[in-house]
Amino acid sequence: MSRDDVEVVSNDAGHLLALRTFPWLAQLNVHDLAELSTIFDERLIRRRTEMVRPGRPVPAVYFILDGRVQVRRAGREEVVSQGPIGFLELLVGEPQELAAVAVTEVVALVANPDGIQDLIEENFGILSDGLASLAGDLLTRAAACDDDAWLRAPAKPLTVAGSGPLDVAEKMIQLSGAVLLSGSRLEAAAELARIAVDVRLAQGQPMWRRDDAGPDFWLILDGEVELTTARGERLRAGPGHELGAIEALAKAPRWYDAVAAKPVRALRLPVADLLDVIEDQRDVGMLLMRELAVEILRLDDSRAA
Repeated sequence: MSRDDVEVVSNDAGHLLALRTFPWLAQLNVHDLAELSTIFDERLIRRRTEMVRPGRPVPAVYFILDGRVQVRRAGREEVVSQGPIGFLELLVGEPQELAAVAVTEVVALVANPDGIQDLIEENFGILSDGLASLAGDLLTRAAACDDDAWLRAPAKPLTVAGSGPLDVAEKMIQLSGAVLLSGSRLEAAAELARIAVDVRLAQGQPMWRRDDAGPDFWLILDGEVELTTARGERLRAGPGHELGAIEALAKAPRWYDAVAAKPVRALRLPVADLLDVIEDQRDVGMLLMRELAVEILRLDDSRAA
């Protein structure tokens, strides 16, 4: 997209009301939303402009206000007349097979990717509320799945040596296998290990029941957990599976029963303590945002397949 294809229309407080309509920003307070709105310009994009090209980094994040954009991803196509384009792909941080072309003249709020990432990382309110909003969006998709696509396969198999309590170093090794936490810097990994609780459940003991509060998430180290959704779908989770993360981050109740089918050993991570770590170690929060975006796109792609 060249500069000749885009005209800056305005940059004013009206952007705040427009941004408030988008689900991923709905939880932001007025102060944080106002700060976010300052990095967006309202632009007029000419018809037939290639806004995003597949296989290339996202050049900008768009919030479409008026007009129509043809969007293609993973073999599915849709026309967007209002809503975000490129935000999830920006968070993933790798070139995606996303294409977006203006079918008509388009009025959009447009922000530079670096500006968005810098603001999210610098402003803890935006980061924590953004995590909750993305997790809520992912939770909606997961609960709507009619198969096991929502249960992400473990990043790697886990094994626990011995039956004694795990020290901080051993917890760090186990947590490095968690998809949501892998890649954390050493200091952050050590803090996460300190707050992780080594938990054991007897066979038949509930981990939680549907509609229970969800203040934490669990990394299964050993054993097997039976998961039963509201539709009666039964799944099994074992070593390396991460359970409860999205509802914990979304501050939502549990949406399935989880009961130990065999004796279980797990690490339990209270989300309130996790957010305290994120406030000091912002890279952990950015990593979580990335993984939530990856999962949202993965579920969307699996539904389109």
